[in-house]
Amino acid sequence: AGLALYGEGIADSLAAAFLEDGYQQYNELLSFRSSAAGDDGGSASAALNYSLAAYPWAEFNFFHSYRSATGEDISPAWPYVARLAGYIYWNRIPGFRQLGSGDDYHITNRIRTGNLHLHLSQIEHFYSDLLPEYAEATRWLLARLIRERRSSFPWARFLLTGTGEQDYGSVVFPPGMPLARHFENMGQVFFRSGSADDDTYALFTVGGTLAQHKHFDNLHFAIYRQGFQALDTGSRPEPGMHLYNYYCRTIAHNSILIQMPGEQMPSYWGKKIGIPAEGEQALPPPNDGGQREVLGSVPVAFETSEHYAYVAGDATSCYHEDKSDLVLRQFVFLPPDFFVVYDRVVSDSTGFEKTWLLHTATEPLVFDNTFRAGHESGKMFCRTLLPSDATLGKVGGEGKQFFSGGRNWPLPSGWRAPDSTA
Repeated sequence: AGLALYGEGIADSLAAAFLEDGYQQYNELLSFRSSAAGDDGGSASAALNYSLAAYPWAEFNFFHSYRSATGEDISPAWPYVARLAGYIYWNRIPGFRQLGSGDDYHITNRIRTGNLHLHLSQIEHFYSDLLPEYAEATRWLLARLIRERRSSFPWARFLLTGTGEQDYGSVVFPPGMPLARHFENMGQVFFRSGSADDDTYALFTVGGTLAQHKHFDNLHFAIYRQGFQALDTGSRPEPGMHLYNYYCRTIAHNSILIQMPGEQMPSYWGKKIGIPAEGEQALPPPNDGGQREVLGSVPVAFETSEHYAYVAGDATSCYHEDKSDLVLRQFVFLPPDFFVVYDRVVSDSTGFEKTWLLHTATEPLVFDNTFRAGHESGKMFCRTLLPSDATLGKVGGEGKQFFSGGRNWPLPSGWRAPDSTA
């Protein structure tokens, strides 16, 4: 409104006020998102259904509008926007899917690509000369995406010097990539043996600065190898008790539970009791033995080399102060497809039961101290070495897909998912 009316003699003082206020708000937004992304890359949330969907329009629309009004290109002052391409690369797994973090739907785990080709074309337009390494990442991704059929801003492509129509199939990116990448502000460490369909991909959740759309999932890991082998589970039907009492809770993730009798679990989305779907009863979250804080875990080590990648995280402060003195996990990737998980847990009482969680897409076969499961064309084998007296058990199947606190928290009637065990 300020740009359209400025100097038209209709409401010049009001237009000027709009311009000043809008300019200030956009700079606050850019400063916040730049701080959120840090020097690694990312966005205002680690949930990709937000950060790769509508979020980037704010930057690009402002850059274009400012340039049309002043003739000045201010995008170089905000290089974090280009680094989003690297973040997309590390999140991407075969089929342009993702391992999933926070408030994602987990229906197919497909990355929302409706606007992604255009977002990447915008990055190429503004930053191809300024940050050539990210331009290569952008072109590598563009070669694997289909151009959008429609857009919220259909005129946007007419403003771009690069249309994204070039044949980037020959782009070889990136040579000599490390086995792992730590996105500190996003609170994520990504692992991969390569970029092909038969490579191994993993995610480890630790640290981070953003609470937006984050779950009680510190020290969670997810693994993909020719299928989803270790899952981030649940979905986000709204309304529905599943969202508040299972999906966001530690029990829905591959983390650690410490059961302290009588503990009252914290709310999610600021709601003390979730909003029930039709036919459901509003109930407080069950005591799953999980975490109380979505932020607060600390990365205490990270190392990547040609032969292995390693991360360690301390999530002690994320649990109730009366039930744990130490919750520390070490996670090692040995390519091409071996992982070692070593946990140190010290509870305040020997009577507090401790549970090590791993969610599989299909029913696991348990024998002695080993279990195996598979998804799509991939398989996973898991062997417990310590403690020597560990008890292996499985929970799931009809009526127990989303089991916590002695009951199931199912997806509401009418909420469709291709496979409610995935």
